Amino acid sequence: MRIFAYKPGHDGHVALLEDGKLVFSIEAEKDSGARYAPIAPELLLHGLSLSPDVPGVIAVSGWMNSFRPMADPVGAGYFGVGPEAVHLETGLFQGREVRRFSSSHERSHLLGSYAMAPFEQGTPCYALVWEGVIGAFYHIGADLAITRVGTPITGPGHKYGFLYGLADPTYPADARKSRREDAGKLMALSAYGRDSAETPEERRLIERLIEHDAARAALRKADYRDTPFFDIGLDDPSFHDLARRFQLALFERFHAFAKD
Repeated sequence: MRIFAYKPGHDGHVALLEDGKLVFSIEAEKDSGARYAPIAPELLLHGLSLSPDVPGVIAVSGWMNSFRPMADPVGAGYFGVGPEAVHLETGLFQGREVRRFSSSHERSHLLGSYAMAPFEQGTPCYALVWEGVIGAFYHIGADLAITRVGTPITGPGHKYGFLYGLADPTYPADARKSRREDAGKLMALSAYGRDSAETPEERRLIERLIEHDAARAALRKADYRDTPFFDIGLDDPSFHDLARRFQLALFERFHAFAKD
């Protein structure tokens, strides 16, 4: 079986699998492409040109056209882990009948990780998805049926990025969303944090961020002008301490949920 797959949205790529083996995987940002680049028509056509014949299956990683209420899904969409998160249909491609498959982004996180796990396939397990939007635990059964166990925190990745932007004087107070590159930068800065006594200001801000329901409303820098860390500067040691404590608090939220 020959499967041609592509991922829409940021960090786009195309891949070809044949009889269970990866033939190629080409990422849009490789060969000096832009960071986080989506698929361009040239990459899609290039990937198809490398296939020796028409694929039997066209697979699309689920996504959203935009992150706003009522936005149209791409393929199986972003959210979902049950039967509704899998689309399988028959259609025409280059004049031939092919199967079209799509799995939601949330489900793809889980099964992609499960497929690469070191334990024997078919072993039931628990899993954590921790990304920009989702921060949830799941149970994966022997039949690969997935059940969401709970969501200890919403938007963990976005909260990392937001905290970095909060301290950055160059990041506008009226910005509508965090920058993709900021989350990783905050993780790096947390390594410079000191193991010192926590201040009340740190505790209030960390609790406010962790408890914020990112699924209901986006974080806005302008709403946090009352904190002493607003535009404090990325080189300030007190901000490094905050980054470290925020990361530890987030780890502990996940750990406490798993223990319970």
